[in-house]
Amino acid sequence: LAGAPGPSGQVERTASRVGSDRVRFAYTDAALAGMGSTAVDQSIEVVRRRIDSLGTREPSITRQGADRIVVQAPGESDPRKLEEVIGQTAQLTFQMVDTENSVTEAQAGRVPPDAELLTAAKSGALGKDSSVQVERMLKDAKADRFIDDFTRQWLQRDKVDDFGPDVRVFKNVRRMTVDSMGREGRELFRHLLENDLSMEHFIDSDFVMVNDRLARFYGLPAVKGDTFVPVKLPKDSERGGLVAQAGFLKLTSTDFATSPIHRGAWILKNLYNEHIEPPADVVINEPDIRGTTTIREAILKHQELESCARCHSKIDPLGFALEYYDPVGRKRPEYRHVEVLSKKKLKFTKVPIESAMKLPDGREVRDLPTLKAALMADKELILKGIIGKLISYAHGREVTRADRPYIDAVFQATQKQNHSLRTAIHAIVAHPEFGRK
Repeated sequence: LAGAPGPSGQVERTASRVGSDRVRFAYTDAALAGMGSTAVDQSIEVVRRRIDSLGTREPSITRQGADRIVVQAPGESDPRKLEEVIGQTAQLTFQMVDTENSVTEAQAGRVPPDAELLTAAKSGALGKDSSVQVERMLKDAKADRFIDDFTRQWLQRDKVDDFGPDVRVFKNVRRMTVDSMGREGRELFRHLLENDLSMEHFIDSDFVMVNDRLARFYGLPAVKGDTFVPVKLPKDSERGGLVAQAGFLKLTSTDFATSPIHRGAWILKNLYNEHIEPPADVVINEPDIRGTTTIREAILKHQELESCARCHSKIDPLGFALEYYDPVGRKRPEYRHVEVLSKKKLKFTKVPIESAMKLPDGREVRDLPTLKAALMADKELILKGIIGKLISYAHGREVTRADRPYIDAVFQATQKQNHSLRTAIHAIVAHPEFGRK
């Protein structure tokens, strides 16, 4: 499904109820009119599987006219959830579906295939070697849409400025600086992709992507203007990599406090690509945390329960290693607890930081450098996790155990090229599974 305006720029999404027992979601896009019926049918099937995975019973998905897709589902369904499913499915980066009729679509930047791509499909060249067309699309200006959209979904960078910073506590951090924080992850992805660099830089790097505001915030040499550029880090800097970015550190905090659980869970979910929801057959009993005086004590209480320890033993060490960074991503020597006494009056209490914890395999992490060392030791797991995120985005669905050979094949292809991000995308498109889903 096309997710960008078509030739006439007409895109419309509407959700409504039909009677008392059905909801109806309609997606209208002028670009659909330019797609072949087989390509649209393939996309509809992807949507159907996504809706089925939500547990929605008997969804009805039809094409009405040349430019309209309509979904109807039982009344208990959430129209906003249906819209999200369709929106995510519409955001496929590359979807090349070779059929006997050479009906092929590639949605680089969420637009219909152009004449050159269709010609390559009809001649059979695309099925034999996709690299020429993939490279052409990656160099096209429309690839910006892919970079922007994928990093928004993967890194949740659009949520970095959901709140604060509260000027009563963080007096020197302005909204424009927070806006820059939310863009840093995207610009790192762009830099690695455009310069054929290693995905290892997502784990750790000796440079950061900054504009004038972020350079000033990080205490780096001055940068002119709003454009992000790579800046070499001093040897004693702990920055570099995704987990050292202020945007990530702020995203996983609250107004006044950091959240080790959110930070650790984010790392497991977005770097290791692990599902951390407890199994359905596990009964979660909340521990008695009466008498605890710190977040560390409260969280350790959770680890005492077997049902909680399964996840917390993985999450907590990763999150606590980042406790030396405050809610806006600045280095700090101690906690500064905030108590709101009135609208204008706050009370600050300083508390020592206890960050050292052991990972399930016994490795201790206590700060950002030891955390990044642990992540780098798990490089293969993390790079496969990132590859899984790319595959999930490209196919419009979550990866499963059945995709492990696919992920392994892409990883092996990148090994020959220093785990290049660009090579990973080429390998995803060249893999036989890409043409089947």
